[in-house]
Amino acid sequence: MKNRKASKFFLQGRKVFFTLALFILVFAVANVVKIEAAGNVFGWLWGGSEESEDGWIDGDETGVGWISMNGDNPGAPGGVDYGVTIPPSDCSGEGCNLSGYAWSENIGWISFNEGDLSGCPSGECNARRENDFLKGWARITGIQYELEKPVPNSGGWQGWISLDDKSGTGKYGVQISKMDGKRPGEAGDLGPTYAWSASSNGVGELGWIDFGRAKYSIFPYIELTPKSFFLEDAPQILRAEIKEADPSGQRITFSKSGENPEKFNLNFDYCIINESGYCNIDVTANDRSFNFTTRITASSPGFISDFSDGTINKLSVCTINCPEVFTVFPGDEWRSYECTVVGDLDCKLDTCSHLSGSSKIYIQKGDGNTCEVKADIDSRYDTAVSRATAGSASDTTDIKVQPLGWIETNP
Repeated sequence: MKNRKASKFFLQGRKVFFTLALFILVFAVANVVKIEAAGNVFGWLWGGSEESEDGWIDGDETGVGWISMNGDNPGAPGGVDYGVTIPPSDCSGEGCNLSGYAWSENIGWISFNEGDLSGCPSGECNARRENDFLKGWARITGIQYELEKPVPNSGGWQGWISLDDKSGTGKYGVQISKMDGKRPGEAGDLGPTYAWSASSNGVGELGWIDFGRAKYSIFPYIELTPKSFFLEDAPQILRAEIKEADPSGQRITFSKSGENPEKFNLNFDYCIINESGYCNIDVTANDRSFNFTTRITASSPGFISDFSDGTINKLSVCTINCPEVFTVFPGDEWRSYECTVVGDLDCKLDTCSHLSGSSKIYIQKGDGNTCEVKADIDSRYDTAVSRATAGSASDTTDIKVQPLGWIETNP
């Protein structure tokens, strides 16, 4: 239980909270965020602002109020599947990062996703588990979006929530095993369960946020490996395992989402966990398109789902034929020559560039399968080499500048 010294921090939060209300409508009107799986943290956080006489930290006067950690909470707004996931205690490396969103009717979405946490005030930015404690940062996305506008109206706030005491004194922090859904004081001293919302200079923004009223549950979950992959010539094997439950006979369903799901093929839409506790599927590319991405999600009723992000990282197999020689005149307008491109369905002329030769000769890609060339007015008999590419293939063309009035004669 916090002592009364904590009230100084809450008073700081109270001083700025009224300013927050001035721009809350700017970003609280349907902030659109990408919501992931339901998560394994349930219940509510409490954002308070000052300490009451009995030692409890309440914020009825100026606090942030209740923050829902899961869309399945009784009383949570319906129609949106959201939640925060804390990794299991035996996690390691990148597998220890938290993920997901919490929701507050007063301040909107709070992100625990690594992709939203770059540029934090200090230390390692990502929200993560280290043994029994939360480390790093979370962020109020509405304030973040407001800061990124050409003319921000965030009142100087950044929306950061520190999950542990960066000073190293241990004055606050979130201990996972203490997140048992009980209010501080109901079962003795529950230990550290507080995060702190402060700006980069340490000034309080929203004050203390109590995690002690939320509950972390170790639910059975699916582990999909690898977490990201590149598709080149060979299929990628994705392995799905059931954790924290008997995996025998469980059916795992796979789905594609994201920007380009049609570019990816799955050999099966589902697999059945085998006696070894896992099952595999193969992922292949639908064609040789370069740098297309999508997300493969593994799910099953009653289990926390997992995903892997894939990228097609191979060039189209093409053949390209361009003219051996192309002539331009000094000071002429752009002139174009055409290359023939055949091969895979998506084969086309990708680039035209200056490979070598005179700097007075300029080369660029034109419309369709054409390259464009132009020479300076003072160029005379200059030469260069143009390089055109299409997928995995390339071809060169010798560029020559023919002076105006020049006539070719035999000796």
